[in-house]
Amino acid sequence: MFKRPKFEIAVYNEHVRAAVSRGEQHKHYKDEWQNQHFIEIVAANEKEAMMRIRARYPQDQGFVILACREITSE
Repeated sequence: MFKRPKFEIAVYNEHVRAAVSRGEQHKHYKDEWQNQHFIEIVAANEKEAMMRIRARYPQDQGFVILACREITSE
């Protein structure tokens, strides 16, 4: 049986980071989004993984993608 690859994507929110640096809170996202989060996505390839992460965490809402790497099986 074919297993689809899993990707780990590092993402944070620049709008939250800016609000926190001003001593404020973002209207919609928790302060924890100022820090990098690692999101795992199953996708056929890196291009599909990036497309899916951008749909879930859109740039126009302040999300910044730092890295995407395939997670290899142990």
